[in-house]
Amino acid sequence: KAANESFLEKSITIDSLSALYMAADFSSGQLNNPEETLQDFENNKELSMAFLFQLVNIQIFPEDRLNILIQFWDFAKKNNLEEIAYKLSINMLSSIEVSSENIKSGSFHDILGSMAFDNVSYQKEANISVLENTSFSLDMHETLGICSTNPETSSTIAQLIQGLLYIMESEKLDYTNTFRNISQAITNEETPELNTHIAKSWIKSYQARHKIEPSSIDEKVSLINENNPKFILRNYMAQEAIEAAENLNLSMLETLIQVITHPYDELEQFEYFASRSPDWAKDLEISCSS
Repeated sequence: KAANESFLEKSITIDSLSALYMAADFSSGQLNNPEETLQDFENNKELSMAFLFQLVNIQIFPEDRLNILIQFWDFAKKNNLEEIAYKLSINMLSSIEVSSENIKSGSFHDILGSMAFDNVSYQKEANISVLENTSFSLDMHETLGICSTNPETSSTIAQLIQGLLYIMESEKLDYTNTFRNISQAITNEETPELNTHIAKSWIKSYQARHKIEPSSIDEKVSLINENNPKFILRNYMAQEAIEAAENLNLSMLETLIQVITHPYDELEQFEYFASRSPDWAKDLEISCSS
């Protein structure tokens, strides 16, 4: 607590605070059982922050690190520690290699959404920190159906990406469907997801950028569809398949396997699997053992 207060009073730097967080003594048993450990620290938010911070830093795989980072930030927001978490998160973000996999899985969208949108200055700096990553920028170009990369228009792309992430977060849109259907925005005023006033305004900017794109509309649509899956494995689908299998009905599981092994295909007969998760499944969690 004293370290947090010292940082907020500008008596120590973020690097010093980071070192103090890493110096907190947690056993391997605690780090291997994070849910139980956080319950034990329920009345000590500062120790919980240090624990989550260490937990992020010991993750080997980028996807795991991002997921814990989201948990770290969400915990901070609930406990009014956003300024500290934000500064620490920016440093940790820069250490994570951006790949097409963690972009398409939604992890980078999730962390930007979680970090950025309660504070405008945080939003800009957090987004720019990631958007300046070359691999992330290139992947997002393709996600939006833009083939050419021109340094003179890179700021426009960054603004488009930043604006879209803001809209998806603030309007609680389904990321998968928003990106998959974004090809409709090339020639239409709205899409099934982007249909509010602010979203339509974004689409106008998106169309203006596409006007200077040399590729044809068909090429743009193909590029978008190749980089944005129509189908992902959603928790409620897995739960339904598990429950059916427990009743000796494997048809749901077989269908689900067929769909998720062809995530980029249209598969119009399986349109149901492209729907956003129902409200009842909002907090559904599926364990690895399932």
